[in-house]
Amino acid sequence: MLLNMRGGARICVPSTIELMTPYVLLEQDDWFEEEIQFVRKALRTGQRAIDIGANYGVYSVALAGAVGASGRVWSVEPAAAAADLLAETMQLNRMPQGVLIRGAVSDRTGSALLRTGEHSELNALTDSAADGVAVPAWTLDDLARQHGCQRIDFVKIDAEGHEARILEGAPAFLQTESPLVMFEIAAGAKRNFAVEDRLRAAGYGIFRLIPGPGLLAPLGPGERMDSFLLNLFACKADRAERLEQEGLLTRDEGNTASTDADDPLESYRVSRDTGLPPGERYQRLRAARGQASDVFNILPSLPALLTYARVVLDLGLRSLAVQSVRIAQSLVAERWQEIADMPFLSPMARFDAIPFAGAERAWLDCVLVESELALSEYSTFFTGARDLPKVEFLGGNPLRGPETERRRQLMRMRAGLQQRLEAHALVVTASERNLNPGFWQSFS
Repeated sequence: MLLNMRGGARICVPSTIELMTPYVLLEQDDWFEEEIQFVRKALRTGQRAIDIGANYGVYSVALAGAVGASGRVWSVEPAAAAADLLAETMQLNRMPQGVLIRGAVSDRTGSALLRTGEHSELNALTDSAADGVAVPAWTLDDLARQHGCQRIDFVKIDAEGHEARILEGAPAFLQTESPLVMFEIAAGAKRNFAVEDRLRAAGYGIFRLIPGPGLLAPLGPGERMDSFLLNLFACKADRAERLEQEGLLTRDEGNTASTDADDPLESYRVSRDTGLPPGERYQRLRAARGQASDVFNILPSLPALLTYARVVLDLGLRSLAVQSVRIAQSLVAERWQEIADMPFLSPMARFDAIPFAGAERAWLDCVLVESELALSEYSTFFTGARDLPKVEFLGGNPLRGPETERRRQLMRMRAGLQQRLEAHALVVTASERNLNPGFWQSFS
């Protein structure tokens, strides 16, 4: 099936909600990683990118949209079924900037063994002939020479634990090129420090995404990361300087976060000012975290707790945001009236502009349920029907969004509680938060 994604892209994926990518795209109208939004913003018209481990192409089409027809995107994918759908996507989107390379990138050129499974996102290279099929393979150095991959601005590496070996085969590329590199850090349940070490040794600094202001900030060696973080970025000093000039990166490690203000709302407001240097925006957001924590410790309240959840979420500390939302859920029955007493931030930005006067409890119920659904897992694909009662609890709450209705129906379908999708009013109307109304209308 052909689905719309944010950024104006369309992508071909298998026609089943039993697979991860089509489910996530129907649920969220985009891929679940916050980094994809940053990538769309960071690349410029005419730039050149390589997508290693392209799968169905969620990043490839995002990259293609960012660089335009005058740019170039090389998409490398070894699994035949995924590559076939990516080729169809390129044809339907008329992507002259897209080049599909059917094969794998590894530490040697020749062939490699690919282990495939039901979910193509988990396909991985293996050393075992018993469960792998042979696919063409190149080192990144050889692939760059053969396909003319020079003056590269961005590289995405998602190879299910094979990232370090890819870098082993890329010494010349890492030396002569100076791209922004995005790489997956999880190898199973463990952080893949070998990738960071190899990039640091090649002269690359390591950064993580600060999702609220949409900029990169330094990550120190061995620094503890949020459990939801899946990807890091790396670049040399020259690339870092250019990105900093564009307001997309700070080289400030954020050791201090003091400001003249003590109001977390004011510090947060300043952190959103795109006219300020990225380092100052990052410092202001860090200051807002400390101030919000101080406010809650001095006067524990729902407004202070909700503000803290928003600030830490914008800092990329999603686990803390989830904890805060769950604590707020435990307090709401007795303290919901507090939100009328002082200004605050909602954990989710969309509720900032939704008034609640006279409907405080319904507003809070919707905020807290939708926040937990969106934040506590990457997708309800991974939870099954576990959170369905929370969605059903909202019932006809007039504030619930189309994302919640999409989640409700997808969960019910996979649990066998609903035979087919329903053309509910929330999902058949096109909007910035509902990009695939035609898919749902087809069931009316």
